Amino acid sequence: MKRSMTSTALKVVAFLVVSAVFAATVALTMRGVTPGGPTYAAVFANSSGLKVDEDVRAAGVTVGRVEAIDIVQPNNQIKVSFHVQDGFPLRTTTVATIKYKNLIGDRYLSLSQGDGPGQPLVEGGTIPVTQTHPALSLDELYNGFSPLFEGLQPEQINQLSTSLVMVLQGEGTSVNTLLTQIGSLSGTLADRDRVI
Repeated sequence: MKRSMTSTALKVVAFLVVSAVFAATVALTMRGVTPGGPTYAAVFANSSGLKVDEDVRAAGVTVGRVEAIDIVQPNNQIKVSFHVQDGFPLRTTTVATIKYKNLIGDRYLSLSQGDGPGQPLVEGGTIPVTQTHPALSLDELYNGFSPLFEGLQPEQINQLSTSLVMVLQGEGTSVNTLLTQIGSLSGTLADRDRVI
């Protein structure tokens, strides 16, 4: 009896350990954490909304994490320090852009190849402000489209806003899709104008 209790207890402990390791692996995979790797920096005129521990992505794939965000004097520029996974090459022509992850304002740091092959960027190197782009201002975008938004249903506004952000960040499937949506929504507004 005592032997069977001990055997059962060992099986339960083994099950709990395996479950904990599995859960941690799944959580880290879903979060996209990349361990360690070389650290670099990028200087931005404005990094509004970017936070420590946000993704660093290249071609939509998470390759690292933002580690620190500091103000650089005397120009009040923003230095974003980040790490990328081992084996991910950064070059002197690499361009860093802050992009929207979603419409509630979460952002990530996107890395892309700039013009020309360039030289390998040394570990600890900095991408200059001339090769960085701050996030698109959703406030300016919304204010510009607010007359259009006033006559639309909430789901139409969400669909149009998402398409606009994706196209302006270079992630949309095509500008034609956006123009088709705008044409459809304009037709909806025109129909309502006739009814009124």
